[in-house]
Amino acid sequence: MNKNKTKPQIDEKKRLKTVIYDDKCPDTPYFDELVESLKSNGITVSREDIREAGKRRDDCLCICSSRESAEDAKKTDAAFVCFGVRDSKAQCEIEGFDEVDADFMIKMYQRKHGIPWEICRTERLLIREFALSDDLVIFDEKKDEPDYNELYINNIYGFFGYGIWALINLETGKLIGKAGIMNSERLEGIELGYEILEEYRNLGYATEACRAIVNKAGGYYGIGRLYAFTMKDNEASKRVLHKLGFVSQGLYDENVEKYMANIVDNGQSRV
Repeated sequence: MNKNKTKPQIDEKKRLKTVIYDDKCPDTPYFDELVESLKSNGITVSREDIREAGKRRDDCLCICSSRESAEDAKKTDAAFVCFGVRDSKAQCEIEGFDEVDADFMIKMYQRKHGIPWEICRTERLLIREFALSDDLVIFDEKKDEPDYNELYINNIYGFFGYGIWALINLETGKLIGKAGIMNSERLEGIELGYEILEEYRNLGYATEACRAIVNKAGGYYGIGRLYAFTMKDNEASKRVLHKLGFVSQGLYDENVEKYMANIVDNGQSRV
């Protein structure tokens, strides 16, 4: 990797405009519902030869139900998902259309084109995946590894579907910190992590962001229990965790305190 390369900016205008599918899709259960979902989001749906994607690969996504279609999509470098076949280059391999909607297809298109997914919004914040153009290292301990953010963005988000996300002030557009959920390296479970840049602390951003993330963890990801760790003398961080319903589990080591929250009760987030 070139450590001196210019960071690409997010292309706000690039979006999914057309979904192209091949012969096998129309006879599949729930496919009509997907078509209606796409059309209601202003996305054109077209039954065409997948090779047509090459003419507009920057604004289309293909649904490939044969190996030949997948090969055609790869040749055009278009975004594509596979249905009923496997291809390691596909953005996703789906088994049916019962849980596939326009939002899913848009996200697959965004993944192909390096567009960060929007996770959720609060009154003051946009919570989204990190982009290569963001000038903030995802983990402080990796600050001496110039390509770490790129490796994280390209691998963690796509594999797990979650991670540490960027917090963007909706009014100013500035990145004010980071927060998210991750597979804990300290125990078997999912951990909540957050950090607000110093100039934006004591303004309620940590609580606002983490409350939305905890709700997302329970309601969308189906996570029932979250853990958090904080330095035992970090009273500000402890206050945030208490507001979110986390309970101290005692010291993890001599300097770090462990917290836990049961965030789902009968499918409903408690926060």
